[in-house]
Amino acid sequence: MNEWIYYGLVAALFISVKDILFTDLVTKYDYVDLIIVTNIILFILTISYLFYTKKRVKPIDKLDICKLIIKIFIIYLIIDPCIYMSIKNTDNPGSAKAIVNLNTVLTFILSIYLFKKKFTYKNLLFILIIVVFSLLLR
Repeated sequence: MNEWIYYGLVAALFISVKDILFTDLVTKYDYVDLIIVTNIILFILTISYLFYTKKRVKPIDKLDICKLIIKIFIIYLIIDPCIYMSIKNTDNPGSAKAIVNLNTVLTFILSIYLFKKKFTYKNLLFILIIVVFSLLLR
């Protein structure tokens, strides 16, 4: 098995676990409260890791800092609130995540365009299967 497939499957497994845990939290807490507590915990764990490993953080270029800031804004102001509301307003978090995970199709199409990759009928077939099954899960 290709290494990237292994990592993808492990990520898929733990994303599922995260989504199930998140479903329980969504019913109990407000989005902003969850983000604040999550970031406090993440900060403590990151600082602990840096002290424990004595790792030096490599300086990041100004342009890359801007990209990271844009990424943070997109995640915390658009993506996470939409996922939160999607899961909060459904009976089945799997249905909400099936629609959210249509991002796979968009990423695939954009990567073909941006990285000038070859598009085949096999690609089109798999995209259609993903879209159809995602819509059937609603």
